[in-house]
Amino acid sequence: MAGDDGPGGEGGGVVGGGAGGADFDELGGGLGRFAEFGERTALATQGGLRYLAKSQRADGSWSPLWFGNQNHPREENPVYGTAKVLMAYRDLDRIDTQQAQRGLTWLRTAQNLDGSWGAGPESTRSSLGSVEETALAVEASLSDPSNGVMRVAVEKGLEWLVDAVESGKQLETSPIGFYFAKLWYHERLYPQIFTVSALGRALRASHLRPGLNPTEARLNV
Repeated sequence: MAGDDGPGGEGGGVVGGGAGGADFDELGGGLGRFAEFGERTALATQGGLRYLAKSQRADGSWSPLWFGNQNHPREENPVYGTAKVLMAYRDLDRIDTQQAQRGLTWLRTAQNLDGSWGAGPESTRSSLGSVEETALAVEASLSDPSNGVMRVAVEKGLEWLVDAVESGKQLETSPIGFYFAKLWYHERLYPQIFTVSALGRALRASHLRPGLNPTEARLNV
């Protein structure tokens, strides 16, 4: 029908039309830029992994810049740093690397006798665990479900964390933030966010295995 500008009409031809050709050119350019972005991201990731390998301490831990623990002899927070790095290795599917396995081993040795995590093994007051550090350590320890030794640590940590939630301790905060001039701070959302993330991952992991231990059963209530 003359004057029809709909699909197939004079004004509506997309395929083969001048405008259509431009659209395909733009699409091709966009795909090229996306591929270039992917290559740059891969290079940046490799650079980051090299940095993490070089900055890992002899005992297998990592120490963060802007977080600390007042009970640590140098006011550092290796539990926070190591847990965060292990989550990155997990997300990059590199948890089986030597660096990640050394980090997991250190994290296990840093666990308190009651199942919690705090300042780490160097502290004389390491028995003082916090919700923030325990939740981060539990989630990081879940990164290697095939590691039977880590599973024991996870179960102890989960038991402590679930008890903390049931007693309302996930609403309490610990000063783990650290600025210049020893300016310590706490964030009221940290314990809640970290706890939800850890328990959520533990709950998902429990559905991948036959049978539940008592703590995992409590998560499914």
